[in-house]
Amino acid sequence: MNTKRNPSVQSVERAIDILESFSAEEPGLGVGELSRRVNLPKSTVFRLLTTLESRGFISQNSETGLYHLGLRLIPLANSVFVYSDLRRTARPHLRSLADTLEETTSLSILVDTDIINLDQIEFRGRLVVRAGGTGYKIPFHATSGGKVIAAHLPDDEVETLLTSNLPTLTPATITDANSLRHQLQQVRSQGYATSFDEIEEGLHAISAPICNHEGSVIACVSVSGPSYRLTRSRIVEVSPQVIQTADQISREFGLTQDSIGNK
Repeated sequence: MNTKRNPSVQSVERAIDILESFSAEEPGLGVGELSRRVNLPKSTVFRLLTTLESRGFISQNSETGLYHLGLRLIPLANSVFVYSDLRRTARPHLRSLADTLEETTSLSILVDTDIINLDQIEFRGRLVVRAGGTGYKIPFHATSGGKVIAAHLPDDEVETLLTSNLPTLTPATITDANSLRHQLQQVRSQGYATSFDEIEEGLHAISAPICNHEGSVIACVSVSGPSYRLTRSRIVEVSPQVIQTADQISREFGLTQDSIGNK
């Protein structure tokens, strides 16, 4: 069996080892100390530091020569905090909506061309039909969540999504860019998006957008269930509750009336 590690993966792991060597107690470290801690030659550590520094993940004090974590890490950390706070804010509302509608509810975000569930609440005692749980990636165009977020992106970002790879997951998956473009326009006007057998045959879903304090759509609330229970007519019936839940989360997360007016 070939046990040789992929060099690119190994480089990433080594870079992570270097980043994890820094701490609040020891914010500045030299090449020699880092070499000892990560058990790598100084020349290798120096090359990795140079690459990390060029991307802003590491900075060097010109006077002491010591390396420090770079400012580029701050927005990345802030993104983690934002979605962690969003998950905490949304969870009780997801639970309430799941209990009210007796279906599965989800909190999702768009990452590149995929929708990812940050959280999911399953109503106990119900048959659950789903394509994936928390952390699972699904192409945006096949999901109600992906479509409701995409519908509120700037035009150039929407076009980037529509010209990306749009795989067919079921016979009902919409892969034609013009059809999707028309559907996104409809989503903007009605305030929610739907998915009927597009991810998985027998699975229906509805999603409504969640906004941040600036009025930008950053996530969505979704309700999903078997098509025989969450029928097209029932989705229309429950759409006000899904929209209301998303609006409640948005307000608790910082959306103001002024922000709504600027959307």
